[in-house]
Amino acid sequence: MTDHQKFDYDVFISYARKDGLVSAQRLEKDLRNGGLRAFLDQHQIDRGEEWWKRITDSTHSAKVFVFLITEASVTSKVCTREWNTAESIPRPILPIKIIDSDNHVIADSDIPDHISRINYVNAADDWESAIDEILFHVNRYSYLYKLSDDLAQLVSENTARRFIEIVSTENKEAKKQLKRRVRARTLRKDTTPDQEFANIKEAWEAYNGQVLLLGDPGAGKTTTLLYHAQTLIQNYLKNRNQPLPVFATIAYWDSYGDTPLHEWLPVENDLPDDIRDLIYNGRAVLILDGLDELGSSKPINPEKPEEGTFDPRQRFMAHVQQAINEGNQVLITCRVKDYNDIGDKLTINGAIELQKLTDEQIETYLGDVPPVQTAVMADDALLDICRSPLLLSLIAFGYRDATDELKALPSMTEGDLRDTIFGQYIQASYNFEASRRELLSEEMPFTLEKVLDVLGHAAMINVAGGRRDDGADTGFLFELDGSSIIENILENHDLSFYLTRDELDYFVNFLTQLNIIEKLNIGSYRFLHLLLRDHLAFQYSIKSLEYKHQPRSTSLNDKMLGISPPMRALTNLQDLRYIKFALKQLENTNFDNKNKRGYAICLGEFGERSFSPTLINSLINDNHELVREASALSLGVLIRSTQAVPALINGLQNDNSEFVRKACAQAFRYINSSKAVPALIDKLENDDSEDVRLECAEALNKIQSTTSVSTLIHVLENDDDERLRLACAEALGFTGNDQAVSPLRDALQNDDDYEVQLVCTQSLGYIASTSAIMALYDTLEWNDDYDIQVACADALSSIGNTKSVSVLLQILELYEDEEEIQHIHVSALEKIGTLEALQAVAEWREKNAKD
Repeated sequence: MTDHQKFDYDVFISYARKDGLVSAQRLEKDLRNGGLRAFLDQHQIDRGEEWWKRITDSTHSAKVFVFLITEASVTSKVCTREWNTAESIPRPILPIKIIDSDNHVIADSDIPDHISRINYVNAADDWESAIDEILFHVNRYSYLYKLSDDLAQLVSENTARRFIEIVSTENKEAKKQLKRRVRARTLRKDTTPDQEFANIKEAWEAYNGQVLLLGDPGAGKTTTLLYHAQTLIQNYLKNRNQPLPVFATIAYWDSYGDTPLHEWLPVENDLPDDIRDLIYNGRAVLILDGLDELGSSKPINPEKPEEGTFDPRQRFMAHVQQAINEGNQVLITCRVKDYNDIGDKLTINGAIELQKLTDEQIETYLGDVPPVQTAVMADDALLDICRSPLLLSLIAFGYRDATDELKALPSMTEGDLRDTIFGQYIQASYNFEASRRELLSEEMPFTLEKVLDVLGHAAMINVAGGRRDDGADTGFLFELDGSSIIENILENHDLSFYLTRDELDYFVNFLTQLNIIEKLNIGSYRFLHLLLRDHLAFQYSIKSLEYKHQPRSTSLNDKMLGISPPMRALTNLQDLRYIKFALKQLENTNFDNKNKRGYAICLGEFGERSFSPTLINSLINDNHELVREASALSLGVLIRSTQAVPALINGLQNDNSEFVRKACAQAFRYINSSKAVPALIDKLENDDSEDVRLECAEALNKIQSTTSVSTLIHVLENDDDERLRLACAEALGFTGNDQAVSPLRDALQNDDDYEVQLVCTQSLGYIASTSAIMALYDTLEWNDDYDIQVACADALSSIGNTKSVSVLLQILELYEDEEEIQHIHVSALEKIGTLEALQAVAEWREKNAKD
């Protein structure tokens, strides 16, 4: 089957005129009435036409080959040739046994092996079922042909390898499709040595259709997947007992919806219900591209980022695992680093890692650009750069007329190297299009500067995880709901910055001609590669920051912290070149304080302790409280720098801003330093801000120092703020100190705040001493409040020793007439699970049964 096959017919009807003409004519009529186009030689071959050529052409241009089984057709030379033609294409073959013109049905024993090996449809018994079967097959294979065309389109238009065609005057297919060797490892057995396969087909067979395809950015994961997907389609066309291929770009999966694959894939690809059933029943091969493009972290609640985050890749992998467990085959791609960073791994037969290109492959690929070939092959550093298929193809195109500039590449840092190669590629692509249009006496519709501005803005927002408000006039108004966009997926309005609505469609088409973005479907695009997106985002973000031309943040959390989209994008990129820029701005005494606060947080998010001196200096010396606050949070919460402990203690004790003191105290919730305990105790007792005191209590809770017990007890017994009493009650439990039992018991029995009482029960459970158990018993003995009973029972079950079992048994006897409370303590005994506890439960149940 060729790329983008156009079909003149849905069905080719092969039959013997001697005994099958009547049935063939009836079949053609019924199919036509059902809306299908059928080829029947009696009607479609004109007089004087070369009949066999028309037969073969029509076989090629029909979706399904139907063979009417009669005694004459199985021995007919013409019918056999038609069958062989269909097999060689290949074309799906559907044999149908019919009643022939003599009202006779061929015996199964008379059907040749090459026909009988395919399950036939028995129209002799049920004609209507045979028509339905043909309709089903046409629909099924129409889906496959469309999928094959879509994949061919992606291969031919949406991969970096196509750029060599612009350079070359010849179509050297073998050169374009570089054969890749892959290294594979079995994930289920750590002791299994690495294996090397010549291609993915070998690995696919070795791992029984369960393969995780890994590679570095630009290694060719998507291209390899697409080529193998075409092979899987061909396998199904040859043998419909093979699993049905289903393809999807993972980035479109809604991680918040958390939809199972058998529900998502049919909707995503507009598939009939029967394909959903195939996936559900484990009879599909799922071809899933780009696990890494889901991103590593999303807020559980976008409107409340403080509630934490989740990893969307893990959610998706759980559904992939379910699909594998149900029997489906799976081919899924992911970047090596992303997969290594994911906590839980797939239980899948094997992982394949694409190896870098060899010298021979690179030399062959560059054969049509001799100057580039000469320069690359003579320089080991350049040769290493070109081992990535993406960078090789961009260099081949971008430097074919600028080979002298290749000499500067090996000495560059990783970020500068990427930017130089992509910058050269964009420039060369723009110049190439300008030259083409000049020959046609056409002008370029947009300047290169405008192209870079629009694309840079879209890339920045994409990396930052924000979405532009389509109704904005200025281009810098954003939704403030914290919603994020799909990584590397663009919609029309994402590209509308700097453009009028009339320009938008024309601009998008222009970008596809430049091979910078690629069309996915109507109104949806993506950058050629994530590395290209990152290059554009970095350049535009730095430009925005340098010229103080910054949009408002899309995230409420970032907005509060003074982090603009350019800052967020550069932080998300983790590009070390941004650090120098951010450090310089943070040290600038004349710089805008709000932006300095954002830089302080962003530096913290890099997590590098080497930034501590600059942040410490800002904490101590900056004139603005928001910058000092952000520096303290970065040093403690994000970097957890022990080097910063003296500065944080000083800030806690002496800073005149409660925001800074609070941030310093909060830092010690993450830096477990006993040196901070005296300052935390002092501020817990004496600070005039309740918020600062609360953070001190929380920090002491984390440090768990016994020297703070007396202060915590004092606050628990005397403070009016229930938040502080609650925090101190929890902190006392974590000290494990028996001195805290009496005040905790008193608070449990007498505190005015219900939440404080419940926390006291938990803390007594943490202390777990005999006196703590008796304090819980005292409470259970007189307080029959349901929630208090549950909390005390839980605390006793967490202790789980013989004494706690004894207490629970005594309470069972005490409340023998109150079944609801008894159930609470029986459940606690079951949780303890010791022989003594379970025996007591059995006796209680036996007694209850008798009663």
